[in-house]
Amino acid sequence: MNSPNQMEESKGDQKDQFQQERKSRTAPVYVYLLILFAAAFAMLLLAYLIQQRNEDVLSAYCTPYVQQVPAFLEAHSMNHI
Repeated sequence: MNSPNQMEESKGDQKDQFQQERKSRTAPVYVYLLILFAAAFAMLLLAYLIQQRNEDVLSAYCTPYVQQVPAFLEAHSMNHI
């Protein structure tokens, strides 16, 4: 039969084995979370860059037309009637 000392060692071994299994299961969770946050950051960066590009294109395209608005409003205003 097992002595109390051997039973305590057995429990200690089981506890160590449980802790090792727990650590090995939590490591992939952290890797998954890291990948998830990296993907979210990359998507935010991509959205920011696309927004900046669209603003540059829009300002380059619309600037000549926006500069013509005061002359258009003056020519079509109802004040000269």
